[in-house]
Amino acid sequence: MHLVWSKLPVFHLPMPSPRSRHCLAYDTAVRAPVLFGGLAGADELTPRNDTWQLDDLKWRRIGLKGEVPIARQRAKMVFDEQRGFSVLFGGQGKTMRNWPLLADTWLLESGVWRQVSKGDKPPPRCAHGLAYDHAGQQTVLFGGASKGNLPLGDTWVFDGDGWRKLEIPGPAPRQYAEFTWDANLGGCVLYGGCVDDLGNHPYTDCWLFRGNQWQQIAAASGFLVRDDGGMCFFPGLNATLLLAGNKSNASLAWLAADGWKVIADTNPPLPRQCAASCYWPEKQGLLVHGGEVGHDQRQFADSYLLTLQT
Repeated sequence: MHLVWSKLPVFHLPMPSPRSRHCLAYDTAVRAPVLFGGLAGADELTPRNDTWQLDDLKWRRIGLKGEVPIARQRAKMVFDEQRGFSVLFGGQGKTMRNWPLLADTWLLESGVWRQVSKGDKPPPRCAHGLAYDHAGQQTVLFGGASKGNLPLGDTWVFDGDGWRKLEIPGPAPRQYAEFTWDANLGGCVLYGGCVDDLGNHPYTDCWLFRGNQWQQIAAASGFLVRDDGGMCFFPGLNATLLLAGNKSNASLAWLAADGWKVIADTNPPLPRQCAASCYWPEKQGLLVHGGEVGHDQRQFADSYLLTLQT
C-alpha cells in the first residue's frame, strides 16, 4: 500500500488568501473542514481573523455574526466532538511595533464565535500543542512559546467550560511540537518540537497523554526531526501519520507499536512548512492547506488531499 497526494480543484471565488501559520479543524457538526486566521502576505506580515468552511470543494466564509477573535498567527484550534464546537486558544496578534502573545479562548459553533472569559486560563503563548482527548472528553494544551521566545512545559485541560492546570511531570519545555489524538493508543501523541523559533535544539522524543498522565513512548523516540509538518491520526492506517513538512528529502512516517515506519507517497506537493492539516472523513483522506516555503517567503493557497491506495 502507498499514499497518494492529489491537488484539490478548489478554484471558486471567494477563497482564503495565501497564508501560513493558520488553524484547520474538521467540524463533525457541519461535516466540513474549518479554517481560521494565520499570516497572509509574506512581505507585509499581516495576521488574519477570517473564518472559512470548505463545503465539498468550495470555500465559504463564515463567522461574520457578532464578536470575532482578533487577527492572529500561530494559534491552535481543535474540534470538541462531545460538545459540538471548535476550541481556539492563544497565538500572536500584531500592534504597530510588536507581536503580543494572546491567552484568549474562543468557541466556534454553527458559524458563530463566542469567547470564554471566566475562571483560570493558561498564560499567553503561541506555537503550543492542542489536541482533543476523546477518552477524557477534553481539550489538552501543552507547552508553546512564552514572552521572550522561551519554551513552556505546562499541561492544561479544557472541559468546555473552563481551564484547569495539571501539576504532572511530562515532556521537557518546547514549542512547535506536533500533538494529536491517536485512536489506536487511546490517548494524545506528542512528538518533537524545539526550544526556539529558529528550530534550535530539536527534540525527537515521543509522548502519550492518557488518563491525565504523560508517559514517554521509548520505541518512537529518537527517530527523526520534522519542521512544522503536521501530524494527524489516519484511520486507513489505524495509526498516527507524521508529515514531512519542509524537509524536502523526508518521507512520511506512521506510528507502529515498535516505533515510526516510513511509508511511500507519490506526487507530493512542493515542500512547505507552517501549513495546516486535518483528517476529512468524507474524502477518506488528510487535507493539507496553505503553508510557506520559509519564514517571510512564498506562501500557498492550495489544498492537497492524501489518500491511501492499495
